[in-house]
Amino acid sequence: MDALVQEAIEWLQGRSDAELIELLMTGFIPDDYEENKDMEKKFTKLIEIVIAECFERIGFDSTICKTKSETEDVQIKLGNTVILVDAKTFRLGRSQVAPNVKDFVKLSTIEKWVGNYNRTNPSTAVGALIVYPSTHEWKKHSEAYKECSNKRLPVVMLPFEIIAYLLQQKTSYSPTELFSLWHYKSIYPTPVSTKIEYWSKMLPLLAKAVKRKPCQVEQDLDILRLYYAESVSEAKRSLYQKIETSSKNIPNRVKEMSEEEARSLLESLLIQVETSPLLNSIENIDQHRKEYLSTA
Repeated sequence: MDALVQEAIEWLQGRSDAELIELLMTGFIPDDYEENKDMEKKFTKLIEIVIAECFERIGFDSTICKTKSETEDVQIKLGNTVILVDAKTFRLGRSQVAPNVKDFVKLSTIEKWVGNYNRTNPSTAVGALIVYPSTHEWKKHSEAYKECSNKRLPVVMLPFEIIAYLLQQKTSYSPTELFSLWHYKSIYPTPVSTKIEYWSKMLPLLAKAVKRKPCQVEQDLDILRLYYAESVSEAKRSLYQKIETSSKNIPNRVKEMSEEEARSLLESLLIQVETSPLLNSIENIDQHRKEYLSTA
């Protein structure tokens, strides 16, 4: 994995900001990757590397953590101040609109990360950051917003499009101004529980940091979200292609069967086995990502 990380870092350094943004905004786990297998683990590591490179270009020093057990994915640092980053990405065809809260944020776990870092480093980790695709954000309310607005430990949620936007606007602000997003004692004196409450506080602060009006920021974010629409449509096209390929290949695989009845039965069975998960992914996309399909 270390060789893969180094190769990916070197390759990304030769890409433009626009290319890096496209990689981030389309960085969804392919639906045909087996869960928790090698390909999925490599893919999620690549997303961590992309996020780290984004922050490098914004002006931070970034470190990709090699140890995956009980630790953050990326550390970003400016001066003596550090933010611990938890990188998230998902399948578009997953069966839920949003992840389980405990799989998205667990404050007690992040407290351990911060404590471990501060015990062993001269710089200070002041909080954490969760980077994720907003295609999988909760529609109205969630315990995740409470966890991510607790002044005991500031854990900021920033979706892919905001990281991409910060990269686009990197010449218009100083990265030190972004630390204001972690001043939770004034931002969230008490935790909030809804999407509207969370972003009504966070978005104006973000706009102030990059010296733009909130309405301008939102318009620019909407443009970046078009990448999501493209990804959703492409995911469906890819799944249908795989279904078609499987449907064509399976009859060839059963040609050697001598019994016609067995051949017909096995053909139908294999088509069903291989295409059913893909059809389920398409159904989940239609149900949970339909707002992006309408703009594609």
